[in-house]
Amino acid sequence: MTNIASKLKSLGMNVDVNFLVLFIINWLPHRYGPFQMNYNTMKDKWNVHELQSMLVQEETRLKSLHETKNFLCNNFGMKDMGEGTYVIGIKLFWDRSQELFRLSQKAYINKV
Repeated sequence: MTNIASKLKSLGMNVDVNFLVLFIINWLPHRYGPFQMNYNTMKDKWNVHELQSMLVQEETRLKSLHETKNFLCNNFGMKDMGEGTYVIGIKLFWDRSQELFRLSQKAYINKV
């Protein structure tokens, strides 16, 4: 990652490290959504080396999550149906582009 900044600098293009970190975070695959939201809500920002370390940790966490899902599916007949849309009658809304998570009880209100 720092090689990118070095190569651009050798071409006469100075790239701010904070911009580079933010650029990398914004281009991560969809499965890194919670990681991106966590970074964006943090007060302290990372440098490139810290980002690399955190991405290694996140990749390990995602791998562990995937292994756990596979174990549950294989041993308990569970099926991964993707992200939830309702939990105990509460509708869940994810708007990753705006980094928002909302809850709605509209169905309950309409029922009552």
